Amino acid sequence: MSEGEGHTSPTPVVDLEESIDNNASASIPTLNTTDAGGSRKAAKPPKPSSKRHGTSTLNNHVTSCIHNPNNVDAQQGQLSFKSREGEGSLSTWKFDQSHCRKKLISMIVRDELLFQHVDGEGFIDFVEALQPKFTIPSRWTVSRDIHQLYLALASV
Repeated sequence: MSEGEGHTSPTPVVDLEESIDNNASASIPTLNTTDAGGSRKAAKPPKPSSKRHGTSTLNNHVTSCIHNPNNVDAQQGQLSFKSREGEGSLSTWKFDQSHCRKKLISMIVRDELLFQHVDGEGFIDFVEALQPKFTIPSRWTVSRDIHQLYLALASV
């Protein structure tokens, strides 16, 4: 016997129309329905309900789940361990966009960095690794903030 011959089992033929008729009592919507005259017509798919078939349940869970790291009480600080020169200290911190922005301006002024430093890919990757919640200001915003800081210090 050659490879294509021999032990071949007949492939069962399934009549789709018959299998649909046999499952008519099932809760799954069928492909064909019959109207009052007995003629067949295509069934319309069920309309989705935004309340039952949407993502609102998932969104409600994500916003209220205590295991979600993004759900942090804004009023409560988080613990931080700082280690410098063999000594450690335990302190609390909480994310504050405006405080981080002021520290960024301070770094650019003290280290005499270019305003475009904030647009560099390496800087963006570094900041996102440190704190993903921090929105990095553009170089134009940095320039404006430094100018406002200069005006505030000059008036004193």
